[in-house]
Amino acid sequence: GKKAQLSIIKEEVDAYRPGGKKAGMFPERWLPASIIVGDTPFTEQNGMLNTTMKMVRGKVEKFYADRIEYAMTVEGKDIMNQKNIDSL
Repeated sequence: GKKAQLSIIKEEVDAYRPGGKKAGMFPERWLPASIIVGDTPFTEQNGMLNTTMKMVRGKVEKFYADRIEYAMTVEGKDIMNQKNIDSL
C-alpha cells in the first residue's frame, strides 16, 4: 500500500546515508532531512517548469509553502506522515 511506497522512497534515500550501500557518494549535508511527496506534477502548464523543463523554484515554493512549513515539524520529518500518505 501507500506505506510500502513511502518505505521504498525512504530506503532509496537511506542508501546514501552513512552505513548505506551508496554511502559517501554525496556529502551528508546534501541529503534531505525530510521528504515531501507532492500530489501535483511539475509541468510547464502550471508554471512549475519553464520552457527548458527546469524547475521554477519560486513557483514550487509558493505552491507547496504549507507542506514545506509542515516538513520542518517533528511530525513532518517522518516520511510516514499523513500528508505524504494522502498525496499517494
